Amino acid sequence: MTEPRNLLKGWCAVGRSFPEGLRAFGNGPRIRSLDAHLKSLTGLRSGELEAAWALAAHTRLWPEPRDGAEAGQRLVDFVLWGEGDYLEAAEVMQTTDPEFMRRLVTMSDRIVPAIHAAYSGTHPWGLQFERFIELPSSQRDLQQRASVWAGLLGSADPEVGTVELGSGLSAWPLSDERPAGVYFSSANAEIAERPETPYLDRLSEYLATDGNIARHVEKLRAESATLAAPRSHLYLPIAGSGENGDLLALSPSLFTWGTFTPIDGVTDLWLANGLDVFHWSVETGWVYHPDTDEGAESARAHVAGPNS
Repeated sequence: MTEPRNLLKGWCAVGRSFPEGLRAFGNGPRIRSLDAHLKSLTGLRSGELEAAWALAAHTRLWPEPRDGAEAGQRLVDFVLWGEGDYLEAAEVMQTTDPEFMRRLVTMSDRIVPAIHAAYSGTHPWGLQFERFIELPSSQRDLQQRASVWAGLLGSADPEVGTVELGSGLSAWPLSDERPAGVYFSSANAEIAERPETPYLDRLSEYLATDGNIARHVEKLRAESATLAAPRSHLYLPIAGSGENGDLLALSPSLFTWGTFTPIDGVTDLWLANGLDVFHWSVETGWVYHPDTDEGAESARAHVAGPNS
């Protein structure tokens, strides 16, 4: 059996932190001007604002949206401007699993309110949804099952602890001061069980086979050619749930584990967990950019020490 990866050893290189990048981007007035510019933008999708900040900090270029409402989806999300007419192209795409999000909404917005409405007990309970719970197929089925689940909780003793309501669903007594009822507590991230595959191999497989990635990359290539942009950036805020939740980077060690196969025609790949960013370029390979100065200092000391 393969030994688990030691995430404290074999880290990739450490680059500028996000604050260090901003200081390299410009002085106080330029940063304030960028802040005002980004706050004035409307229609940005989830993850694009943080992407604009991170790209500005780590490329020192000025992010300008390109795919406005009137332009449709033909154009890349951002053009990164430098001096004169210099520009680079950037596309932002999340790894969010739409099926997981649909199931999560069903759990939180349909199942929980139905059980809450049917509950007549005197104690607050939190519902815990486990992986692959069978969701009710119809509103009638939901109401029937909600009544059964509510009845089980109504007759349960909170002192006993967790109550198993059925396959994939349990409830535990809440100790806070909220009113009696049934509340959403947690849901399994539904990350697929996989063999111990080296991270860079898994990442390369995802980049090469995911249809959504392919569409964004095709647009990025076409736009880079149209704009005569010497660099093309694919920026991925990584979701920690759903089919590809295992791509959330937990350690710089993951970026020396396995073999990375770059995307043809993409010069820069960014994997982001908030403003904690891992950047691959054709020149430098993988570099970790922590979100704080303290994080960068600690990471550099770690890489320089015995665990490098």
